[in-house]
Amino acid sequence: MAKKYTGSISLDWYNKQKSILIEGNEQAGLTPAVRVNWVNKEESLFYEIVDEDGKGLRPYWVDLNDIRVKEARPLILQKVFTTKVVNSNVGINGLLKNLKTVTSKEEDPAVDNILVRGDNLLALNTIKKLLLNKPQAERVKVAYLDVPYNTESAFEDYDDNLEHSEWLTLIRDRLTLVRDILREDGCVFVHMDDKEAAYCKVLLDEIFGRSNYCNQIVMSTNEAFGFKSTSNGLFKQANHILLYAKNKPELQLKRLFSEKEYDKNYKFVFRDISLPESQWEWESIGDAFAKANAYSSAREAKAKLGEAEFDVQIALYAIENADRVFRTASVSGGALLKRKNTIELSRTKKDKIVRHPNDDMDYQFIGGERVLYYRERLITIDGAELPGQLVTDIWSDISIEGIAREGGVDFAKSKKPERLIQRVIELTSEPGDLVLDIFGGSGTTFAVAHKMDRKWIGIEVGRHAETKILPRLISVLDGTDQSGISKSVNWQGGGSFKFYHLGPSIITFNKKGEADFNWSLGKSFLEESFLSSYDYTLVDDTSFLSADLFANKDTLPKIGVQQVGTKTRVAIVSLNAPDGSQPTISFDELRGLYAALKAKFAPQYINVFTNRGVELAYDSKPDDLEVFKIPHAIFAELEK
Repeated sequence: MAKKYTGSISLDWYNKQKSILIEGNEQAGLTPAVRVNWVNKEESLFYEIVDEDGKGLRPYWVDLNDIRVKEARPLILQKVFTTKVVNSNVGINGLLKNLKTVTSKEEDPAVDNILVRGDNLLALNTIKKLLLNKPQAERVKVAYLDVPYNTESAFEDYDDNLEHSEWLTLIRDRLTLVRDILREDGCVFVHMDDKEAAYCKVLLDEIFGRSNYCNQIVMSTNEAFGFKSTSNGLFKQANHILLYAKNKPELQLKRLFSEKEYDKNYKFVFRDISLPESQWEWESIGDAFAKANAYSSAREAKAKLGEAEFDVQIALYAIENADRVFRTASVSGGALLKRKNTIELSRTKKDKIVRHPNDDMDYQFIGGERVLYYRERLITIDGAELPGQLVTDIWSDISIEGIAREGGVDFAKSKKPERLIQRVIELTSEPGDLVLDIFGGSGTTFAVAHKMDRKWIGIEVGRHAETKILPRLISVLDGTDQSGISKSVNWQGGGSFKFYHLGPSIITFNKKGEADFNWSLGKSFLEESFLSSYDYTLVDDTSFLSADLFANKDTLPKIGVQQVGTKTRVAIVSLNAPDGSQPTISFDELRGLYAALKAKFAPQYINVFTNRGVELAYDSKPDDLEVFKIPHAIFAELEK
C-alpha cells in the first residue's frame, strides 16, 4: 500500500510576498521566474536496484553531488547484433534478401545504436560523458520520455507508485541530464497524463527556461465505452505531451499532415474537362460514380453496396477524380469587393462557369460562389495521395486501440503506438539524427527510430530489456517485424545495435559509511573505468614507456589522454590492491613516466591518480604535474 504523501508543494516567484499597484501608465517591473518547490528538493534520490527485475528496492535521499548519483559507471558489452544477408536472388520484384541477425561479443565502434540495461540516471551520467566529447551534430536531436505517470499502481513489468516529492526529484534529475546532451537545435517530448502534467510543466520551465516552451500536445487515447465509462467523474481520454526546445530559435519543426476523412461537401463532378470551359457540365458525385460503375442511379448503388461501403467507394472515387470533383464556397473580404459585379452575374447564370475579367487569380464562379477543387485538399501521406489536414497540437488521429501485439510485444497499459513515435521523429529530425529514450518500456521508440533510419540510444532498467525489447529489435533487424509503421516506410530489415549492461560501481561503502574501491572488480578494470569516468581516452599502446621500470606488465599504469580546448591533458592511474606489492611510486618511476609522457604527447598538464605513496618532494615537483590521492580525490572532484 502506498504511503500517504504529507509534504508540501508550492510555487515561488519574484515578489511572491507583494501585490502590484498600478499607478498611472506605469507598468509592473519584472517578469516573474516561477519555481516549484517540494520536500527535499535540494537532494537527489538513489535507488538500490534488484538485478533480476530492475525495480528499486527503496530510495535513499542523498546529496545532489553524492557519488552514488553522479558516478559514470562503465558499460559492459553483452552482444553486438548485426544483420547478415544469408541468401539473395533476383525475383519478379527485383533483389530478394533473406536476412539473419548474427551476434558478436567484440566491441564494434562502427555501430552507433545502443541499448543499455540499467538505472537510467546512472546510465545517463555515462551517456553524457560519451556525447559531450562529440560534435553538436552527433548529440541528441530528439528525446522522447514516456515518464511514469505516478498512477499509484503496480504493473507486471514496473511499479508506478511514488510519493509526489520522489516523482518530482526523479524527473528533475533525469531531465537535467537530458537537456545537457541535446543538440542546440534539439528538443524533448515528455509524455504523461493529467496527474503530474501541471507540475511537470513548471519543472520544465525551470530546467529548460520558460522561453523554450514550444507546445502542450493533447493526445486522445481510448474511447469511452463499457466499464471504463461508468466512473463518477468525467472519463479521461487525454494524454499530455510537453514539447521543450534546448534553444527554441534553433529548433525547426516540420509541417506535417494527417489523413482526414472525405469531406462530403465536395459533392459535384465536372463531366468532361477536356471540352472548352464554356461547355462544361456537372452532376452529383453519387450519379457520376453510379454511371462509371454501371449502376442506374446513386440510389441503386447505395442499395446494392450498402450505405457504409457506398460511402467508402465515393471517397475513393473523389480521390481518383480529384481534378474534376469540386464544391463551391462563398467569397468574402477583399476578394468579394474586387469581384462583386462578376459574382452577381454568376448568380444569374447558375448553369455556367463565370470568370472575372482580367483576373489575377484563377477563380471560377458558379451560382455566385467560387469553385474549390478536391485536388487542393490532397497531400502525400506514406506515399499515397490522400485528403489531409495540418497536424496541430491536438492529436486525435492516433489510436492506442489494437496495438497490443504491435512489434510482437505484449506490454499491457503501457505500450505506445509506433505511429505516435513516428510523428515525434518526423516532426523534429532527419535521417541520421540521434534519438534518445530513457524509459524504454517495450522498445517502441528504438524500433521506430531504426525503421526510420535514425540513430538511437535507449535505456531500460527492467528485465523486459532482455525478454521483450531484445526480441522486438531482432525482428526489426531481420525484417520479420511488419507491424506498426513497417509497411508505410517499406521496412525490409537491416542495421545493427549494441546491447550493454550498466556496470557496477567502482566505489563501495563499508558498514561505517567509509568509501573505498570495489576491489572485486579487479585492479585493471578499476583503472580503466576511472579513466572513462573522467573523460580520458585510454592509450592502448604503452611501448614508449621504459622497459626497465615496467618489466612486469602487471605494474604498468593505465594512461589516458584528454583534449581540453587546444590543450592536452594526460592522466596516469596506478592502483595498489589491498593485497598488492607496490605500495609506493618511487621517484625514479614517476620521473620516468613524466619524461616519457612529455616526449610522447607534449601535454600541458599531467595528472597522477593513485592510492599508492609517492616519493616526491614538493620543491622537486614540476609545475605541470599534479598528484591526486584516490578514492578521496573522487569525492573532492564530484562534490565541487
